[in-house]
Amino acid sequence: MIDRVNKGTAEAAMNMRIVEEELRRLVMRPVRVSDVIDAVIAETGIEASQLLGTSRRAHVVKAKQVCTVCLRECSGLSYPEIAIRMGKANVTRKGGHTAAYDRCNRERTDETNELIDRVKERLGWKARMQVIR
Repeated sequence: MIDRVNKGTAEAAMNMRIVEEELRRLVMRPVRVSDVIDAVIAETGIEASQLLGTSRRAHVVKAKQVCTVCLRECSGLSYPEIAIRMGKANVTRKGGHTAAYDRCNRERTDETNELIDRVKERLGWKARMQVIR
């Protein structure tokens, strides 16, 4: 009888481990770049051409920072990959991947943090992270 209980417990533990691994795999899929860009556009109201262009207007710079931070945290892209996706053709020259790095590490205001949180919420990222923990 005890052997049956131990065998059942071991099977249940193994099944639970399989379910947890599968759930982790499904939940932690990286977010697509286009989804992040769409979410930032929806939250900020700017156009894609502005977000991916060379504008240095304050509201566009903030949107670019939010997009870059969300791409880094939610998609797992490297700084050079983010720079390329954000419209920098040549990431080996100054201003390429360093721009992405600077945007991610720039001091954030409360307003910027709230905007990042809203974009992540729109992407469903917070719900994904809660399931994993």
